[in-house]
Amino acid sequence: MLYNFCTKNLRVNQLLYLSFSIMLLYGCSSNSSNLDNVGIINNKLKPCPDSPNCVSSFENNNSNSYVKPIYYSHNISLANVVEFITNTVENIPRVKLITRQNNYLHFEFRTFLGFVDDVEFLVDNANKTIHFRSASRIGYYDFKKNHTRYLQIKSKLTESIK
Repeated sequence: MLYNFCTKNLRVNQLLYLSFSIMLLYGCSSNSSNLDNVGIINNKLKPCPDSPNCVSSFENNNSNSYVKPIYYSHNISLANVVEFITNTVENIPRVKLITRQNNYLHFEFRTFLGFVDDVEFLVDNANKTIHFRSASRIGYYDFKKNHTRYLQIKSKLTESIK
């Protein structure tokens, strides 16, 4: 009886280990270069897909994907705002700056399992507005991770650019 119990536990542990290993390898290998969904079209960040794993300030404000843009003081220059964003986001663990062009920033956020999320900022200096987009590269549902990330970054930026 003890032998059967130990054998079953060993099999369960092996299955869990195998499942975790497959997820880890899939996460590390399958989502590292899909950049078709990032960037700017007609002075706006690309729209979110229909899946609930993306938030953006350019979405319809009735959409579940909508987040409010971040506003900043009129006496702060574009260069300073971009610098504030860069410094704030680069202090978050497992973040890499991919693109920095004038008023546009693109970062990659990596999870412990190797999954990648794209986070973008588009600064509209004329309206003193920071637009934001955060999207998971793979999967359908993100358990509101992108929305939580937006709230955390917004909170940190609001402190910096009052």
